[in-house]
Amino acid sequence: MMNPQTMGLVAMILTIVRHGEAGQAASDRLRALTRQGEKDVVRAGKALHAACERYGLPAPGRLHYSPWLRTDQTATLLSQRFPAAQSEMSDWLRPAASLASVDKQILALNQQNAGNVHEIIVTHQPLASRLVDLYLGSQHEVAGLTPGGFATVALQVAAAGVGRLVCWGVPPEYGAGNSGT
Repeated sequence: MMNPQTMGLVAMILTIVRHGEAGQAASDRLRALTRQGEKDVVRAGKALHAACERYGLPAPGRLHYSPWLRTDQTATLLSQRFPAAQSEMSDWLRPAASLASVDKQILALNQQNAGNVHEIIVTHQPLASRLVDLYLGSQHEVAGLTPGGFATVALQVAAAGVGRLVCWGVPPEYGAGNSGT
């Protein structure tokens, strides 16, 4: 873990969240969070909020989520902890999205917002963990994100292999990778 303030200019703080545990439905798009999934996401929001305070991170300015029901519900629960964050459905985060296309969208977000910006994206596996690996430049520095898990990466530029891990957490405790936040 690192303190973004000690590494100089940070262009973007990116928190990647895997949606909470979801139940069954007639369509994958319509799978809703289970009660446990809701509880886990609420705990994730608390852990992320505490990590922002602990590490001096700016509050998230935007919260992007895929058009699937479970990511919408996850984003809604997270926005209760970060009410100033603008929530935005982003088709580019759907389950079938390619790593390259999502990376391109994140680069565009970075270019739109000069300065120290914190973006949250809520998406699906395997995309969530593959994005973490891409920006950290190593596979499995953070264990695969389980439902409701998150990883926060500081990027001097939005590019592969240049990110620094700020914190991460997975249910049920959310403390393994972020010093108990």
